[in-house]
Amino acid sequence: MTADAAPGFRRTAEAIRFLRAHATDPPSLAHLAAHLGVAPAVAQREFRRLVGISPKRFQQDLAVQRAVGLLDRGADVLEASLEAGLSGPGRLHDHLIRVEAVSPGEWKSQGQALVLVHGCGTSRFGLVWVVLTARGVHRLVFVTSPAEGDVLLAATQARFPRATFRPDPQAAQVAINRIFALGVENLTLQVVATPFQLAVWKAILALPAGATTTYGRVATAIGRDSAQRAVAQALAANPVAVLIPCHRVLREDGALSGYRWGCALKLGLLAAEEPGSAGPAPSA
Repeated sequence: MTADAAPGFRRTAEAIRFLRAHATDPPSLAHLAAHLGVAPAVAQREFRRLVGISPKRFQQDLAVQRAVGLLDRGADVLEASLEAGLSGPGRLHDHLIRVEAVSPGEWKSQGQALVLVHGCGTSRFGLVWVVLTARGVHRLVFVTSPAEGDVLLAATQARFPRATFRPDPQAAQVAINRIFALGVENLTLQVVATPFQLAVWKAILALPAGATTTYGRVATAIGRDSAQRAVAQALAANPVAVLIPCHRVLREDGALSGYRWGCALKLGLLAAEEPGSAGPAPSA
């Protein structure tokens, strides 16, 4: 991450929070910039670069539509997608992003046959730590510093003590660039997961970019109507940010609810997936 990338990301996260807090009385760009302590042109440029739309468009689209319009649309799309298996432009479908669990043999051998390539790189949403295997993406986590990536690496090494770990920042950046680009397809995720977690993750992969759903509707979609808490836990355990789009799941009342990497980032990801934005999330 460049020296000014982290402050820019923090300012944009604060801009999102500020705009949400003033949704009923939208501030001008000059007012927003004054709150952030930067020139209006800087506020506009950083917001557009990291979120994909202007602050004004963000206010217009999200303040009114997020809690109601997208929620209703998401419910319909999820049900139709799972029943009909539809795919098309602008969506993450499980035929294009395949989710594979680490095999029982790989788990039992403590990763003896696994080679895990890891490194930090930059995305339009800040610093990202990624772990890759020969079969696909194993971890993708937003971090605040390379040191946080080192902590996550230690936890992964503890899980697979006999695996081979190879640092490769260049390969990590190439993977991150591809993941956050438009038009990406045929990605495979190789993750540690229970059958229930896989079912939840595959259900939300059926959602198109820009659509949302609720924990309850995901539970119903996988045939576990009363398992809303378990669905929330499965989403919290998501090891690959963005690729398994848990940011598209809202509370039953339409609120953003908790997000592992912060509600500001969750809102930014949703905003960037709006039609007309330069969306950051993979699509095909």
